[in-house]
Amino acid sequence: MKNYVDIILESIKEKNPLHYKKMYAEISGADDQFSKRANQFFSKYDDFLNSQGKDFEFAIESYLRMISDMQIETMDFFRSGKYNSTSFEDVKKRVYHNPDIMEYYMNGLMLSQFVWKHHYDLQFDFQNSVRDSKDEITNYLEVGSGHGLFAANAKEVLGDNANYDILDISSVSLEMTKALIGENEANYILSDIFDYEPDISYDFITLGEVLEHVEDPDKLLLKLKSLLSENGRIYITVPTNAPAIDHIFLFKNSNEIRDLIKSVGLKIVVDNEFVSERVELERAEELCVATIYTSLIKKA
Repeated sequence: MKNYVDIILESIKEKNPLHYKKMYAEISGADDQFSKRANQFFSKYDDFLNSQGKDFEFAIESYLRMISDMQIETMDFFRSGKYNSTSFEDVKKRVYHNPDIMEYYMNGLMLSQFVWKHHYDLQFDFQNSVRDSKDEITNYLEVGSGHGLFAANAKEVLGDNANYDILDISSVSLEMTKALIGENEANYILSDIFDYEPDISYDFITLGEVLEHVEDPDKLLLKLKSLLSENGRIYITVPTNAPAIDHIFLFKNSNEIRDLIKSVGLKIVVDNEFVSERVELERAEELCVATIYTSLIKKA
């Protein structure tokens, strides 16, 4: 098997030496389990790229393009204290319904799931949440599947013991998710969540980095609450201080998210935080360093 981690590092060292230093610091101390999981994942991902007439170098170029976008958004954020995007309709037209942008953006994010330590750690946090509810999950819903890795991780834990509904407003995202978990392994729904009216309730709903993409995150949580079974769980991830080309709602700290959860009649079962840089959480909040907040929640 190819050593994809080395391939990524060598390519980025040549194309962006400064970012290589940060990436190397993230990956160099990883254990053997990381290398094994990363290479297995990237091998499968490479097969997907080949099926699309692309090679792994395309993924690396997409990642670096995404990094460049984020650097611009970050500079603007530190100047203004707010995100550039303010309207979901504008972002939908400019990003989600633009196949060229979505293609490089989703492929860039795909690489980040292993080369960013906080994204890698997040996978275990998610799988543990699914595993703890495994015996109660019959109907699984994912809203905003993006690159599809959460759905793949859920399938790894639950296997064929659940019904999977995967919803996204981007056809590019749904196609990538299909490639990871199989075209016939889930029901794929191209729709806005607010237009979705299923005839079942869900025992587990995943909302991975979506609340920051809408103007009214409280309305989105209320919608998901209405789809949840009586004893069901919702797993959310939300970045704070994380400017990106499609981020609209700015959460400045995790307490703002906790307050939002409680305000819509939901209760936190367990939560966690993952800092994107090598600084302590308290210092990250002071410096407005991007942090991902995760929470497993249920009806209050």
